Amino acid sequence: MEDDMKKSNFEYLNGDSIDEELKCAICFRPFDFPVCNPQCGHTFCQECIKTWHKNSSICPTCRQRAYIKSYTPVKTRAVLNQLSRLHFKCNLCQQMNIEDRNKHLEICPKQVIKCPSADIQCQWKGKREDFPIHLETCPFQQIRPIINQLIEEIKTIKETQHEQQRFIQAFINNGYTLSYLCPTSHCRFNRPLIDNKPYLMSCSLCNQETDSKKKGLHSCITNNCICKLCLDKHTQQKSRRIPEKRKLSSDEESNDDHDDL
Repeated sequence: MEDDMKKSNFEYLNGDSIDEELKCAICFRPFDFPVCNPQCGHTFCQECIKTWHKNSSICPTCRQRAYIKSYTPVKTRAVLNQLSRLHFKCNLCQQMNIEDRNKHLEICPKQVIKCPSADIQCQWKGKREDFPIHLETCPFQQIRPIINQLIEEIKTIKETQHEQQRFIQAFINNGYTLSYLCPTSHCRFNRPLIDNKPYLMSCSLCNQETDSKKKGLHSCITNNCICKLCLDKHTQQKSRRIPEKRKLSSDEESNDDHDDL
C-alpha cells in the first residue's frame, strides 16, 4: 500500500513512449527494483511480485508455478541503464525531470509527513512546508528533552533491576545459598595448593576466574561463587538507596526531649 502511494505521487515523462518491455505486468508501470524468475524469465517490480505471491503461487504472466524466493534482482546493465534514464514528474509539487523519487520525497515541500514527536503521541500530520509553523507551537517537541531524560532513566532502572535479578539468582544458587565462610573442610578453597597454583572458580555474574583472595561469596557444594568486585558493586548500590538518618541539631534534640515528656 505504501509503495503504491509512492508510485501514485509520480508520473513518467513521455510515459506513452516507454518500451513495453520495461513495464511491469502487474502495475503496468516501468520497473521499480526489477526482479526476475529464472525459471520462466518474467520480470516484475520487487514490491509488486511480493504482494502478488501473498495470494498466489503462480507467475502472473505465464501462470506457471513460482515461488517468491526464486526471484532474483535484475543485473542486466542495458535494462538498468534504460530505467535510470527515465525521468519523473512529482504530482505533489509539480517538479519535473526527477531522477530519484526516494531522494525527492525527502525534500518535497508538498509531501505529507508526521511530527518527529509522533512516537510520544503528537497527532500532527501535514505538508513538509507547514512543519516549521507546527514546530513553533508543538507542546510535544517542547517537552521532548524532559521525556528523553525520563526514557534514559527508565532504561537505567531496568538495567539495574536486571543486574539485581541476576545477582539474586546467583546468590540463591539453585537452593544452595552462597556464603562468606566455608562450612565444610572439603571446600576446594581450603585444600592445600598444588604446585602453588590457586583453585579457581568462575564468577556467576562477570564470568571471570576467581581465586580464594578474590571470592566474595561461594558455595562449597556447587562450587559457584560471586567475586568481590561484583559483590561490592551490588552491596554499594543497595546502600546508596538507603537514606542516611539525618543528625539532629541541638535545638531539635531539645524539642524531641520535650515531646517525650
